[in-house]
Amino acid sequence: MKRSDTLLDMLESSALMQEHISVILEAKALEAEQRRSWVCGHMRENCFPGCEEFHKNALELHENIVEVIAGITRMEQGLAKNLGILIQKAESEGSGGGLGDLFGDSGDDA
Repeated sequence: MKRSDTLLDMLESSALMQEHISVILEAKALEAEQRRSWVCGHMRENCFPGCEEFHKNALELHENIVEVIAGITRMEQGLAKNLGILIQKAESEGSGGGLGDLFGDSGDDA
């Protein structure tokens, strides 16, 4: 397998992962909206002995979503780091076999 084929496969995999991540984030945004609506409609301060208890319960409902978003953020940072390494490696090798050649660009802007 040629180097350009390998680089193209890596970029396609990264793009597919990004697409799946966007679907996950859309689902989590919908879930967060549903939870917000439920909290606003059903949780009232008079249902709890004190204001602190009310806010504590509301925050516990959203901890799961925050943890998922933090995990996705760490995964995105890892993907960005890997892509950065790939780009740096291709640029350091010059125009021979780099990402510019992969997309039919010889590196000059002419």
